[in-house]
Amino acid sequence: MHLLDRERLKSLDEHNCFRNCIILAPMVRISKLPMRLLALDYGADFVFTEEIIDRRLIQCRISRNDLLNCYDFREPDETLVLRIHDREKDKLVVQIGTACSEDALKAAKTIEPYCFGVDINMGCPKSFSTSGGMGAALLKSPLQVKGILMTLVKNCQLKLTRLLSTGDFPSERPKNEVHLDMIREYASAVDIPVIANGLAGTRERPGAFLSIDFVKERTGCDSLMVARNAMWNCSVFKCISKLKNQSSSSTQAAVNPDEKTEVAKLLLKYCVSYDFPVQFYKYALQNSLGDHPIADKVRNTTLMSEVCAQFGLEQFYRTEMSRLSQRSNSPVDIDCKRLKMDSSSETGAIMFSFAFEYSKYRKMLPVPPKTILFEFVNKKIFNGVDVKPRFETTPFGDSRWKCVCFLTERRAFFSSYCERNKKHAEQGAAAVALIGMGLMDDRLNMIYRNEPSLIHLMSRDASLSDSSVTVQEETDQKQVLRLCVHDSVLDWFT
Repeated sequence: MHLLDRERLKSLDEHNCFRNCIILAPMVRISKLPMRLLALDYGADFVFTEEIIDRRLIQCRISRNDLLNCYDFREPDETLVLRIHDREKDKLVVQIGTACSEDALKAAKTIEPYCFGVDINMGCPKSFSTSGGMGAALLKSPLQVKGILMTLVKNCQLKLTRLLSTGDFPSERPKNEVHLDMIREYASAVDIPVIANGLAGTRERPGAFLSIDFVKERTGCDSLMVARNAMWNCSVFKCISKLKNQSSSSTQAAVNPDEKTEVAKLLLKYCVSYDFPVQFYKYALQNSLGDHPIADKVRNTTLMSEVCAQFGLEQFYRTEMSRLSQRSNSPVDIDCKRLKMDSSSETGAIMFSFAFEYSKYRKMLPVPPKTILFEFVNKKIFNGVDVKPRFETTPFGDSRWKCVCFLTERRAFFSSYCERNKKHAEQGAAAVALIGMGLMDDRLNMIYRNEPSLIHLMSRDASLSDSSVTVQEETDQKQVLRLCVHDSVLDWFT
């Protein structure tokens, strides 16, 4: 249950806050921005974040992400801790894990301008919370709880909730029956809003507690918080909201199981649009679709582009990735001085956006761009200059990478697209180099046919390897290759 502090009751009641509401519960690895936005789409009145430890919030650097219309909270190493969208600001409650009133206040002040309320976790029975004196461990220290809450009430303007219980004991788990008598006892003992949680039931038998009227009748609570049912099928909020907004004798929401795939597709689009990693989506999908055929296929993927392909969202993915790559004011965030390169000169860097999608690329060519690039520079045609490709990767934002491909100290190529891992960033930079020098067309779907010195790369047949090329043929091939490169390319290396 979530009990609002009495001193806040009057101001809350003026707006009927936390009364007759349906709320997305705080769930570890689930209650992130994509899931919160999806819950709001389906009719949730409020959404909670997953638990964030107070000291982690305190050390965060806050920045405005205009491209996503969000505020990003990042640790000193740039790890993304929390992303808050403008749309959810007045409906978002940030859950804090704390055992110290001073740290709790600092954390609350950190997020105060960006959310509606703060929730103190006093119900989590897991060891990662209780070992630090947080979560359910706080129930053993009522004076400590009082100190935390009074400090927040007196010094913070956010709405305050306290997570006390979900109708069970710390030693119990979701499979155990909820103690309705316990919830009713708490609800009847106070005159402030009480939110019932933990009434979803099991995946096989969701239970009848999906109607606010039914919750009020059986528990005396004012609102309903949904956790596992939302994780299994977020459209449950639409069903509950429909019952809430119409006069009906029904006390149970009917959730359409066939809607799960569409819900999963919408969640995927939010993950792509707001730059969340594929690992988050795969975890959410496995908890939602379980043994569904699509879930089995997604389980074997490693890239977001591959996941999108399973839902027919290839074009959506390419469009969004192109948009996300323009997140900075400059074409790319590369320190030219650090790279010993003058980007303003004609012999600086060549850049354009290229996304290396391995599953798509391997259908076009049997070998990656780096291999082709190394084969090319080994032909020794650069006017006597020893050209050795060198790749330098740099982290960019949350789990993304950019790479510069150096052919000499004053000639480099790179893509403005941010890849999910270092290897793909290097392949993207190599592709830009190949396209920039004319070795590949801008669609990267073929090596130019009039380059016989590289024709062996088009097939895995050993008979087409370099060993079958005579000295005279190799000399002729070099001449042909020189004609294929853009006219000005060779002049770069003089």
